Amino acid sequence: MIANGNWDTILIVSPFGVYPMTESKERQEVVKSNALVEASYRLSLYEQRILLAAITQVRRNEEVTDKQFYYVSATDIAEQTGVGIDAAYGYIWKAVERLYERRLTLFHHPNGVGPIKPKKGQKGMTTRWIQTIDHDAPLGCVGFRFSKDVLPYLSRLSREFTAYSLADVGPMTSAYAIRLYELLQQWSSVGTRTVSITWLREAFDLGDRHKAINDFKKIVVRPAVEQINKHSPLFVEWDQQKTGRRVTHLVFNFGPRSERKAAIERQAREAERRAAAAREQMRELMKKKKPWEDAEHPILPGEEKGDYFRRIAKIRGLDQPKSKPAAVATDSAAADQSRCTNTPDMFEAVEGESK
Repeated sequence: MIANGNWDTILIVSPFGVYPMTESKERQEVVKSNALVEASYRLSLYEQRILLAAITQVRRNEEVTDKQFYYVSATDIAEQTGVGIDAAYGYIWKAVERLYERRLTLFHHPNGVGPIKPKKGQKGMTTRWIQTIDHDAPLGCVGFRFSKDVLPYLSRLSREFTAYSLADVGPMTSAYAIRLYELLQQWSSVGTRTVSITWLREAFDLGDRHKAINDFKKIVVRPAVEQINKHSPLFVEWDQQKTGRRVTHLVFNFGPRSERKAAIERQAREAERRAAAAREQMRELMKKKKPWEDAEHPILPGEEKGDYFRRIAKIRGLDQPKSKPAAVATDSAAADQSRCTNTPDMFEAVEGESK
């Protein structure tokens, strides 16, 4: 075994050579300050995966420095995501190179100290995620050091932080799903969170992308919720809120999937109980059925016989007035029109003979 910072590692032989694998199970837990969860940044899927895998190695209750390197192996990423190890190795090296250029904007200090006072003309504090890449990392691994400004949001956290298992987001294929999952886990004790669309767009650092609300819901929100419901222990339902005619907020209601399953089962049992009670009530009514009652429509409690007949007639469509027969023409004009013009009038013929 060899020492690797704050924990012991075992050297494992892979197709790419030797890489370190930690023995500690604590590395599977992602812990972030709430201020970092709500920071404004945009990362690709593999950039997020690398960062989260490295964050699991940071000890939250211990002081760490920006001199510490953190290593992520292609095998770890392949196991978390289900991709092949060859593909994972190619992805993580490209991602770590891009990650070196990525920035984020923080608006609050860690541990709930308060908001960051921005400099003139700036909003919050903009910094980098990592400051150094180790190009001599063991084969099959990437290594880097977190920036000095980011580390306080990952270690020595005593309050206002979010923790979850790395396995909760490992299979997700949407970077937005990972971000949204963290924002919901931050409010896990409440089970609901309402956010303005403007704030969420800023947190995701979308800029001019997906500006139309329909595009935002179709490309960002819906796939993220579907991924969370499919891969994580949470089940999420969401709706939108309007201010006037404009959609301005999103409401997320969520909770453990196990609790939702239990709630669905309770609802099913209650529906069956009500259906059984209705069937029993029908049987009791049929026991009291009068000889003249309709088998499908028993008389209601307290209903008079005449009222019952009228109700059944209405149900059967027998209460509609009958159509009147066509009126017979009786006026002289109509009678004249009905005569045959080719036959002499019998009255005229009689009058002629009498003359």
